[in-house]
Amino acid sequence: MRSTRDLAVRIIEQHRRAVIGELRSALAAFRDPIVDSPRERDVQWAAGGTDQRRDFLSGLWETALAEVVELWRVADEHTAGLAVLLGHNELLPIPMLSLGRSIQEALLEVCWAVDPVIDPSTRTSRWAALALRTIQGNAGPLSQMPNGAVKLADVRTAMSQMHALLDGEQFDLRFDKTGEFVTSIAYEGSARAALKINITDAAAAYMPGSEHMWSLGSGATHSRNWFTGGLEGPNDLLYIMIVAPLLDFTDAVIDLTHGFVGLPTADFHNRAHLRRTALFQRRPDHGRSLMQASYSDYATVREAGL
Repeated sequence: MRSTRDLAVRIIEQHRRAVIGELRSALAAFRDPIVDSPRERDVQWAAGGTDQRRDFLSGLWETALAEVVELWRVADEHTAGLAVLLGHNELLPIPMLSLGRSIQEALLEVCWAVDPVIDPSTRTSRWAALALRTIQGNAGPLSQMPNGAVKLADVRTAMSQMHALLDGEQFDLRFDKTGEFVTSIAYEGSARAALKINITDAAAAYMPGSEHMWSLGSGATHSRNWFTGGLEGPNDLLYIMIVAPLLDFTDAVIDLTHGFVGLPTADFHNRAHLRRTALFQRRPDHGRSLMQASYSDYATVREAGL
């Protein structure tokens, strides 16, 4: 029989391919909006103003889409790294859980960006925040790097230009005490979108039942002895603890991504749940009810925090 470690690696490889396939479909639906989807309603909302407003918002969304795609790419790269560590002869739970936390953070930021429940103006505020934070984010590292002055000057120019562009399109920018960096954005009276996303709040909102992994993973990421000194139990349980949450994370983000563009999710969830069930069968304490639970039953229990 395949070892739990080998099974975990196989599950990650299969799941990565499945997620990539779903993302290709989601990107196609973004480009060609599905009737009555939140994405189509965003496009119709933008078309209700001037041509200049419509064209600006279209360009902004394309820029922000690149940020969302990059978050997915980074999450996938971390997942590939996790598979490499899982295939190593030595069990390394601390770096693996640290990678899991990085994956969760990237996917939570995607959830925050594509949330299908929020209104178009709020989503536009969030997408503007994503686009602007990448520009502003260059300033801190460059200010500490040797010979970074020239590039830092270019970044500050780009920041000023982006601020002026957004301000000219009626975005409400709130600056920090220095007056140089934007901290939040609002468009057409929407809820403000912070450039620094509160991941703890996002985890509670978008990954109920899995939000504890953000706090747990901090013990690994920040080398806290309360966590690193207390890892005990059979190796099989450690492999399950590392891999199973990734399936939960992607359940949440696929629900929100597909909800935004109007795609079904049942097939993805059911296939992912087969992988989850195969992994849970390696738990020493697994019971028949756990093995027979459908995805919908499992998701109900998960979201109830049980």
